[in-house]
Amino acid sequence: MSQSVNTQYLDAVVKYLSVLSDEQLQLTQFSGKDAYLFSCPFCTHYVHNPEAKQRKTGRLIRVQRDEWIFSCGRGFSSDCRGGSRSFYNFLLMLHPQLFQEYQISLGMLDERNHQELRRFKSRSTF
Repeated sequence: MSQSVNTQYLDAVVKYLSVLSDEQLQLTQFSGKDAYLFSCPFCTHYVHNPEAKQRKTGRLIRVQRDEWIFSCGRGFSSDCRGGSRSFYNFLLMLHPQLFQEYQISLGMLDERNHQELRRFKSRSTF
């Protein structure tokens, strides 16, 4: 069985955040839910204390089987202030190029897009 689009891109984001934080992110528990904890990519650079920089204030929390949200416990940046963000919005802020690929992948799940692609291929002369 293949992975869902959300799961594939969550895996990519976890690997990306692991590289940013220079440590492998592990699935853990946060407030009784599955979560990945990491240094916030949006506000950690505003912190000057080395101990505070190491705090894992960023978190991706599973809210449903295949749905995740981002939140930050520090909120020093406008990107991480004001509550939680959907995975969709978090990916847009974190890595715009990967977000564009994600949008395309999500769009390919829509049957109307498949029909349009078939029509285009039937008219093309490549």
